[in-house]
Amino acid sequence: MLRLLVQRCGPGSDCDCDMEGPVDRGAVAQLAATAGNAAVVGLLQRQPSGGSKLDDTAKAIVAAAQDSSKPVAERAVQLVRSIISTYLSGDSGLVKDVKFDDKYKGLNTESQGSKEKTVGVVSVGSKFVEQATERGFARRVIQVDHELEHVRQHRAGMGGGKRKDEREFLAFHREALESEFAGTGKVDHGTRIAVIDAALGNYYCLSDDDRKKYEDKRQGLLAEREKHNGKGGHPSTDPPTACKRSE
Repeated sequence: MLRLLVQRCGPGSDCDCDMEGPVDRGAVAQLAATAGNAAVVGLLQRQPSGGSKLDDTAKAIVAAAQDSSKPVAERAVQLVRSIISTYLSGDSGLVKDVKFDDKYKGLNTESQGSKEKTVGVVSVGSKFVEQATERGFARRVIQVDHELEHVRQHRAGMGGGKRKDEREFLAFHREALESEFAGTGKVDHGTRIAVIDAALGNYYCLSDDDRKKYEDKRQGLLAEREKHNGKGGHPSTDPPTACKRSE
């Protein structure tokens, strides 16, 4: 029997869809393919996997990323493309190209175009490939979505140098609270703390007015932080209280 889907907000927004009743995943997938509904596809991909281990699809992507018989530049580009096509296919139109650039530790996205026609060119460095292990894969997927969020922001009219801090805060906020995609494993408690702290560091770079506007998001980050602080063998730490822009 097909679950009833009630979408509260549009694709790419900082919210989820609610589902009620039992679900036939095959039926939902067929419906999504027929209707071309990216929101349904994304929702399916985010359903709990029932465990923290990687499924066969994720393992294959990791294996290809770690195949040292191929040049790292080739593996890096393929890794990002595979993540997008497998877990973020509904947003594939946001990406114009993926290229290798080892000056970046992880990922960087350059937006081209304006407003609703904005597309992104994603640059990926070797560090991102090195971290695409079974242990780190869940974070890598969410990290790619962080980059796509920047394209969504530009499409929503948030472009311009004056709003850079705001864009980074919101993208890290999304990444910090985003659930793992089904079959990709789990994000380590220490990694969650690091991403949450990156969001908070960017929060304190905002103007006074923007801090007031996003105070509820700051509180949400702090509440989530308490769930991970001192867990998984990591020491307990204090959250940042001053501006720290992400590199």
